[in-house]
Amino acid sequence: MNAAMAWPIRRRSLLDVLRLVGDARTRPYHSPRDMQLWRELAELVAHTRQDEPASLARIRQPLLRRILEAEWGAPALHDEIALAMLRTEESLLAVDPDMCDVLRRAVTTLKRLY
Repeated sequence: MNAAMAWPIRRRSLLDVLRLVGDARTRPYHSPRDMQLWRELAELVAHTRQDEPASLARIRQPLLRRILEAEWGAPALHDEIALAMLRTEESLLAVDPDMCDVLRRAVTTLKRLY
């Protein structure tokens, strides 16, 4: 059985999680799983400058990898298809100004809430 067959049925896209975080006004008290993920993401961005493009560029892949693992399971970190999705979404965050804004808002929110 490959990793894709072992992935959970209910999962969110990496960018959807970043949007959810960026649009949040409070911590995700409704979900213990989200609370843990958001804490871990906040630790990742603790030294990130949301107003500095180079700082945001450095954090893109670590954030997306952690979200991939949380949403799709640890096997996804070794699955070619999942890693291709991660690279595609990271590239989108790098070149699309609207997507870059999603990342910036997520970093800002994580720093504010934690």
